[in-house]
Amino acid sequence: MSQQPSQPVELSGQESNSLRDYISSHHTTVLTVMFTDIKGYTELTEQKGETYVEEIRRAHDVLLSGIIEADNSGLILKHIGDSVMAVFAEPSRAVHRAIEIQQQLVSFN
Repeated sequence: MSQQPSQPVELSGQESNSLRDYISSHHTTVLTVMFTDIKGYTELTEQKGETYVEEIRRAHDVLLSGIIEADNSGLILKHIGDSVMAVFAEPSRAVHRAIEIQQQLVSFN
């Protein structure tokens, strides 16, 4: 499997403002960044069609938002296709939320 070169992730003005507010409210300058991706999304799109995967992605995004942003511990900065970019002020919270996402996705699937 070949790796593609990394592309910088650019934030819009609103996303940058949300990030600044999050940093300020959590009194931190160090962040843990989480990226998620729906495994097999392209293949699923090819098999089931765009309408089907849009419904799946919407439900997925609601699930992840509820977990990541619970108790204001994380912030979803950006949706990039079937991926989510989120930040956490505490690395341990990011790890716990990643585990919770994995557990909830088992039920979701």
